[in-house]
Amino acid sequence: MLLLLCTPNEQTACPVAGLRSELSHHAATVSSPYIPIPEWGRGHFRTGWSFLSVLQSDCLAFALCWIIWACQNGLAPIVNEFLSWSFWQPLSKLSYCLYIWHLLVETVHIARIKTSPHFSDYDAILRFWSDFGITLFVSMFMHLCVEVPLGRLEMELLKRCQKKEDNPESPKETSTEPTEVIPATSISRQNLVDP
Repeated sequence: MLLLLCTPNEQTACPVAGLRSELSHHAATVSSPYIPIPEWGRGHFRTGWSFLSVLQSDCLAFALCWIIWACQNGLAPIVNEFLSWSFWQPLSKLSYCLYIWHLLVETVHIARIKTSPHFSDYDAILRFWSDFGITLFVSMFMHLCVEVPLGRLEMELLKRCQKKEDNPESPKETSTEPTEVIPATSISRQNLVDP
């Protein structure tokens, strides 16, 4: 919200204000459910808790949008360098598969329980890591067996379509200047405009 109020003359103050706003929204969103409320103030905090529950996801979304905006505009080079690190590339390729398959893995895990489980911190950690590991394995399998072959098939079809456009039946006027065509190297680059 604070970034919308910044003018072009305040370019140096805008990133700092945006970062402070983002960090305060994030801190309020994450830590506010854990703030103890005294007995005498429970009625007064009901309105605040109502606003928090409604605006919590919006504040987190605005905070993440600011991080993306700042990285795109070069205002957060350290964060951009960290998020652009090649270490994250395998996980980013699997993230959509993880999203798709995690619910099925959790449903199967819960559906096989026959008795009421005893809760402990160790069991919660064990369940999280087992769900995550199985979901990671299933998503890797589906990525390698479904997404990669279909992506290659799509790239082959795009190359064939591009060859048909380059070699039409009717000859066109050709210029003497060589034109550089940047081929699509992956599915994510196919919709980019040539520079």
